[in-house]
Amino acid sequence: MAATSNCDVICWDTETSDTDVRHGQIFDFAAVTSNLADLVETGTRTVRIRRLSYCIPAYGALSTNKLDPYALEASDRLDEFAAAASIHGILSPKPGRPLVVLGYNILSFDEEIVRTTFFRNLLDPYATSAKGVRRFDLLPAARLAHALDPESFRAGRDDAGTPSFRLEKIAPANGIGLNAHEALEDARATLALARRLRTAVPAAWETCLRASDRYEAERVFEAALARDEPIWVLAGGNSPVLEPVLPVAKVGRLLVHLKTSQLAESMRVGPWALDLDDWRESPLVRCRTNRMPIVLSAAAAAVLCEMHPDTFRIHPEDVPEPDRGWAEFRRVLASRVADADPWSQPADPSAEERIYDGFVDWSEKDRMREFRRLETWEERAAAFGRFRDPRIREFAARAIVEHGGMTHAGIVAAAGELAADEIADLAGVAFERPFTGDDSRWMTLAKGRLEGEGDLRYRNWLEAVATPETATPPPIVPVEADRRGQFGWSF
Repeated sequence: MAATSNCDVICWDTETSDTDVRHGQIFDFAAVTSNLADLVETGTRTVRIRRLSYCIPAYGALSTNKLDPYALEASDRLDEFAAAASIHGILSPKPGRPLVVLGYNILSFDEEIVRTTFFRNLLDPYATSAKGVRRFDLLPAARLAHALDPESFRAGRDDAGTPSFRLEKIAPANGIGLNAHEALEDARATLALARRLRTAVPAAWETCLRASDRYEAERVFEAALARDEPIWVLAGGNSPVLEPVLPVAKVGRLLVHLKTSQLAESMRVGPWALDLDDWRESPLVRCRTNRMPIVLSAAAAAVLCEMHPDTFRIHPEDVPEPDRGWAEFRRVLASRVADADPWSQPADPSAEERIYDGFVDWSEKDRMREFRRLETWEERAAAFGRFRDPRIREFAARAIVEHGGMTHAGIVAAAGELAADEIADLAGVAFERPFTGDDSRWMTLAKGRLEGEGDLRYRNWLEAVATPETATPPPIVPVEADRRGQFGWSF
């Protein structure tokens, strides 16, 4: 990105109901606008979202984010259907202007829960992966900057004095004040930290700016695979270092560490003996190319090594050649990887958990856009039957009940009795979540009672949710939901 004067930057952060990116909910979204040329704040955007009736926030998340559960129903908060559209617009590029979406540790959490929010509200979940958009996660950039020049860009320290790259630790270590776990303050601190990093360690900034191109890791990986040469990855977590690895397979982006003893031992026991599931005790590395990994070609590593030689445990010129038999070892290991599925899914996935089960086709996208363009919920109820994708069909049903607030009779009048019954059944799948057990994959009333047992205000709020005085969402009749006699929602 040589020309940066016309490149927008959106630095953003979220505060959420819990750490579950599929069933959790964003409560606060904040963004700071800037330009890639100077990384100076030009404006702010905030979106505050009302709690979904079937979302039980974790006590720990509310405490960390300093959120009062009673305030989550405030009238100045948008319903999620409207809020999702606002956030989608903020994170989408303007016509003719490239965009960098910048955040701290956003790719493994914030982006995933934003994708779920978009998907659940009938919007394209891949706004931040669109043409003209770069996804820049400052966490790996901070690790690389510290690895290259620890004096110019410092790591934070946790309570035990060990290195920490949490935003609330690393920002103060580099002279940036922060009121942590407040979305707008976190976004502002991230932008300031990006500006500091670019000035302190320019090589780290430029390396990570290239890595923010969603195709960069693919290009490096495939070129190295074709040439049978090593690439370099940032490893080591809170003790970051650049290490050489050999590509094994295109499928799964599998790499093998080039630590001589480890690779030799792996080849000795053979590819069939390697455990593809246990990455911590394995010489294998799974490279997720959609998560902005720091991967360098051998040529790029050599250039960086000249500027910052202490970052490299093995000098690029001293990388050992693999032993005889490497070609066959790689071939067999690649075949094993091709047959394996490293990203497991539960046996009975929810609609949100099926987000990566396949792209929504173009016709369904057109129906999603039309559904959102309609002016009344009666019209949307009438349009419900046009959806073909079962995931979108469930989300539409849920929105009609949750956000449209339509009665059963109203849905019958708008869409017919068969559609009304199907909408009730599909929406009920989510509305029953709070009343399932403490072994559920999402937050429930039972889990909340255990987590917040020492906080009377939170416990009282939970019981008010469990036994609402008024029907929310309508229409509702009480049905016994668990052995303790709480009541659930149903048509």
